[in-house]
Amino acid sequence: MDTLNKYFNGQASVVLLTIDSTKVTPSKCQYDPVYEGYPPFPHIYGTLNLDAVVATRTIHSTDGVWTAINS
Repeated sequence: MDTLNKYFNGQASVVLLTIDSTKVTPSKCQYDPVYEGYPPFPHIYGTLNLDAVVATRTIHSTDGVWTAINS
């Protein structure tokens, strides 16, 4: 929820993408350290090729605050 509140605070909804990392152009997907003690997190640099997106889901906040991923 920290990331949602940091970057999307005040938004009523966002679209959550499920991405098949094996389909992302390899030069664009990089696993970077985020927080100490946590595994590296995938980041995509550049344009995402749409065939790598395997599902989408709209999620909604509660009055612009993210406390859980609600459908």
